[in-house]
Amino acid sequence: MVYRKNENIVARKSGNEYILVPVSGDIANMEEVYTLNEMGGFIFDLIDGIIDSELIIETVASNFQVDTEIAKKEITEYILELSRNNIITN
Repeated sequence: MVYRKNENIVARKSGNEYILVPVSGDIANMEEVYTLNEMGGFIFDLIDGIIDSELIIETVASNFQVDTEIAKKEITEYILELSRNNIITN
């Protein structure tokens, strides 16, 4: 599955974290601000509408030295959570 970032999300990187803010028109919804830790931000950077989820899993497993099967389970759940929160779409 290939995902892309929701165009209505403004992302700002602060150190090793991302701050994500949903925007509608010119108004930010500050009640639904999300923060992503270093690994979450790394995954968010990989979501570009081109790379599929399998390549994201392989890349994260390689870069963070995580077992591929563990990475697959956790990243799949994480991607689904991002999708449920309308941060990414497919």
